[in-house]
Amino acid sequence: MIDIWVQNFLYNFDENHWTVSIEKNSISHFIFYDGIKLLLKSFEILLLLSLIFLRKNIWIKNNIAGLFIVFLSLIIVPSVASTIKGISNVACPSSLTEYGGKIPYTPVLKPYPEGEKPAKNQRCFPAGHASGGFALLSLFFLATSARQRKQALALSLTTGWLMGGYKMLAGHHFLSHTIISMMLAWLIVNIIVFCADAFFIKKPINKNVLVIDNV
Repeated sequence: MIDIWVQNFLYNFDENHWTVSIEKNSISHFIFYDGIKLLLKSFEILLLLSLIFLRKNIWIKNNIAGLFIVFLSLIIVPSVASTIKGISNVACPSSLTEYGGKIPYTPVLKPYPEGEKPAKNQRCFPAGHASGGFALLSLFFLATSARQRKQALALSLTTGWLMGGYKMLAGHHFLSHTIISMMLAWLIVNIIVFCADAFFIKKPINKNVLVIDNV
């Protein structure tokens, strides 16, 4: 499996530890986990306040559809990822026997071997932390030019992969967990765009298509 192959590079088998130790790297944990989550939450609150109290501002009025999409995405994408984590029952790499844990590796959507199902529900699929960064893919629909759309994609993908990559280095997620979170975020964002265009926004959203290929 590619997941195991990639994760093997991130684990020191001689010293039995992951590339990043959260306990020993509090600064990096703040930057790539707590800090970036705080920035995303602050951005979400700023959007809400702008939509409520600055709705008569010319720029806000002209970009109300895009702002609405971004705000909803920042809420819904992580929420959906968290919900799936609650029912997927997939263990983190750090909990697996391959890396010193007690749970056998089992591919996503496959049952655990008989008698080896963990007593406690596992919550490691998809990558919830990275989903917050990938929710910024919604900025694509706030952009008004091809250059801005490319910048939005670059920003969101960089943020999502920095967040997801950090958790991989700490043994909390496999590569596939982050890839699925990215794909899930893009799907949800497009559903939000469709609903906004069809039901909530009187003026059609000025984004000719909903696929990255047309950037």
